[in-house]
Amino acid sequence: MDTRFNTHFSGGLVTIPAKTRQNIPLPFQPMGIAVQYTEDGDQIAIADYFGSRIMLIKTSLQNDMLVLETTFISGASGAQYRLFPDFDQTKARNGLDGVGFKGNDILYTRNSHPKIHVISPRDNGNWQYNHVAHPSMTTQNKDHCLFSWQIEKDYLYTLEGSRSKKEMQVMSYHSTKGKALIAHVPANVGTLHGLWINHQQKVYLLHRGNSTNCGILSLSDNQSIMQQKDVWGSGFCKLSNGALIITKYGPDMNGPWGGNPGALLYIPANQVHF
Repeated sequence: MDTRFNTHFSGGLVTIPAKTRQNIPLPFQPMGIAVQYTEDGDQIAIADYFGSRIMLIKTSLQNDMLVLETTFISGASGAQYRLFPDFDQTKARNGLDGVGFKGNDILYTRNSHPKIHVISPRDNGNWQYNHVAHPSMTTQNKDHCLFSWQIEKDYLYTLEGSRSKKEMQVMSYHSTKGKALIAHVPANVGTLHGLWINHQQKVYLLHRGNSTNCGILSLSDNQSIMQQKDVWGSGFCKLSNGALIITKYGPDMNGPWGGNPGALLYIPANQVHF
């Protein structure tokens, strides 16, 4: 197999005020995002949709500044197409749309498909394609999609449903306890994509639309919160300091150019209302 992309590319340092709302432009279009809390600081993974690569961010707090140290995983040994062993012929692309952590491994998905790919770190600093996990989804209908997901301890939480998003639900999966329905997503609440579940299993969903369709839905309370024109995107997570990071997939923003560059929205903890 072609292993030309078996490289863990260097990135750089970005420093932002920890208590100030920031819009951070990106040179790519981000989709899913995940965070892993460690003793050395938070580690964030972001899916580069068109590039089929993963941006890793290690965070540290220095005085009132948040330091973001970035690197990129552009491929793995044993993966013929960057991070994937094959090419999704049904979509004519490998759109990297979901990402997560499980121990030292990194998990990711493409094209809203329920197959979860796994890479593991190697001693030389590169990555090795490991295997594919396939959760027992509600249905194996080809129209059934995995829109967003989160790993919390031994559970996989998903936002899934029909491709039209007319029927969506939040599910949980466990290797020994099986699957369980957490909640149905109410109809007519707009286009939702990002999923976040806290330690109390309260479910939050992010509006994916543009500034006219914004905010976060607290599914547990069936209430809309943080209805602010810039609170929308394709994924979000909370840092250990209580701040929020939202990934913004630029083509979702209507406009004369048919979309915007990708970006991250950083919202400090004192402006996060959940």
